[in-house]
Amino acid sequence: MRPENLRVGTKEDKNKLTGRVDVAEMLGSTTNIYITMKNGAKVVAALPGDVRA
Repeated sequence: MRPENLRVGTKEDKNKLTGRVDVAEMLGSTTNIYITMKNGAKVVAALPGDVRA
């Protein structure tokens, strides 16, 4: 799974990951979201720059 393939979803989405946002790093054209999953795994999502966590 690549960070740029993740997106912000809704509760109704069937294929989803759930976790806690640890850091939102706004870099202009992208926003990197660092997430800790319920099982302790760490995930990074590279989202468009206008997304706010």
